[in-house]
Amino acid sequence: MKPLTRTQTGLSIGAVVAFLFGGGGSALLWAGDQRYAQKEDIDALEKVVETNTAAQTATVSSVDILLVQVLDIRIDEIETEIRELEGAETLTDAEEGLLAERRREMADLRTERTLSLQRVLSRRSQ
Repeated sequence: MKPLTRTQTGLSIGAVVAFLFGGGGSALLWAGDQRYAQKEDIDALEKVVETNTAAQTATVSSVDILLVQVLDIRIDEIETEIRELEGAETLTDAEEGLLAERRREMADLRTERTLSLQRVLSRRSQ
């Protein structure tokens, strides 16, 4: 291959400059900007997801704490009802059925309270 003449070199440089300062250079810059914009969008989305996750975790934790408090109140109410039924000298069949039902309900509430407390504690230890 022969070396380029001075005119050919000048035309080649002129063509490259015309391409870069014309639409070609803009297209290259636009493509670079698009890639940078996509990265910014991804970073912004990641921050939104992290913020939403933190808010969701806080909400779930608050709900579990409130649930434990409500369960404690309900357990106290049922314990009082069971003591009153057990304190009666005689019970009708309906009252005996109610006593058995309240004991089952008490066991279920205590299990649910224990599970809720475990969830709260496991989130705090993370």
